[in-house]
Amino acid sequence: MLYQLKEQTSVMVASQHLEPASGWDYQRILHELDTSATASSMGKQFIAFHDEHHTNERRDVTQSALSTMLIDDVTKELDMFAKVLREELKKGEVEENRKALGYTLSNSQFFNRKDYVDLVDFVKKVKSRLDLEALEVHADKLLASLEKVILANHTIGYFMDDANGVSIYFPNQSRPFKDTFEMYEKLDFAEACPNWVKLIKWYWL
Repeated sequence: MLYQLKEQTSVMVASQHLEPASGWDYQRILHELDTSATASSMGKQFIAFHDEHHTNERRDVTQSALSTMLIDDVTKELDMFAKVLREELKKGEVEENRKALGYTLSNSQFFNRKDYVDLVDFVKKVKSRLDLEALEVHADKLLASLEKVILANHTIGYFMDDANGVSIYFPNQSRPFKDTFEMYEKLDFAEACPNWVKLIKWYWL
């Protein structure tokens, strides 16, 4: 979604997980939000408001503010990361490598929908668990670019400890629905990051 909206906004505020029913403190937003500030500053303020509003929440909560200004850099680094990862996994014992990727994927941070994974957590675990030397520099570049895009992030709940603010489509528990995947391939992101799509296809299809 972030890539898809990059021409419409400079900052996106969104949750990786389901939003709590209690929503937002709308009165505070209306009365205290500094509308004279930059979009980045307002995005951070939104996250602070949301964090304080849900301080005593007993369920899992996530919320992040993301910049679209550098999303092209993330997409470029992600495309190279996915390209090298797929190339390395296709060497040697392919089925064992596929299983290793699946294990890493299933142990990465997921949310209410099991077809979205936290991108930062996934990249870190691929780097540490798969131990692919050729991939390390690309993983580091991708993580550095993601750090610049994530303006603010907050989580509540033990099960959200590895939520960093950016999710990406990568089905974990079952093969993606044909119609869903065909729609995904039509997104601007899929065109800009073809190697991510190829990685999913290599894993599942």
